[in-house]
Amino acid sequence: LLAKNGITVLNGGGPGITADNCSPYLARCEVHHNAGQGIRISSSGAGTVKIEDCDVHDNYGTDAGAIAVNASGGGSVDIARCTVRDHNSLRGIGITAGALPVKIEDCYVARCNVAFNGGGVSLSGGANHVVRGNLIEHCRATGAEARGGGVHINSGTTLIERNIVRNNVVTATGSGSTILVYAGGIYLGSNSDGSTLSNNEITGNTATAGRRAWGGGVWLESASNCTLTGNTVTGNSTNYSSTG
Repeated sequence: LLAKNGITVLNGGGPGITADNCSPYLARCEVHHNAGQGIRISSSGAGTVKIEDCDVHDNYGTDAGAIAVNASGGGSVDIARCTVRDHNSLRGIGITAGALPVKIEDCYVARCNVAFNGGGVSLSGGANHVVRGNLIEHCRATGAEARGGGVHINSGTTLIERNIVRNNVVTATGSGSTILVYAGGIYLGSNSDGSTLSNNEITGNTATAGRRAWGGGVWLESASNCTLTGNTVTGNSTNYSSTG
């Protein structure tokens, strides 16, 4: 599937663009005001899913992602220079990776909200991924045990570098034993061993919950052999004892 040069998809009754069992190349598309995800792809082959220079905004689906790619069956994923914004019940970019690497580079992700992990970007599965040069702001993850208001990573040896992650929120209400949240800014999960967090600006993020909120800016949960270097982590907050 090839879609290039100014295609606009709007007001659909489901996802704006759906591609199953293939590795599409989408470029310079505008996808907005659809009743599902903006772009939903399931890739089962060895090719590369490419999404470049697309504007995906104001879609009405839930959870998976305004750009949602399931590449667990094979294939690499390259997402570059996309704008993903203004989704009330969709995270910005959601990727389930397989054996081959994922790259998310030079994207703008803003004002996306999800009822679980990764308001801006969520990446799980596989290894050797790159999340580089993105601006992720004003996104929100909500719910008991939500993780990563801005970015949620649960993939091994992932390089997260030169991103600006600012003014994102992870939050939950209530006071029960499961009312915990983690990382207003960037969350690295237990499958993120060997990942590197380098030269990012992580500022103004918030974690808040009725019981406990961990890591206003960054939280590493049981991830080992990770490297954090050259990051600026300022002005983050939590209503519990951990603010960094």
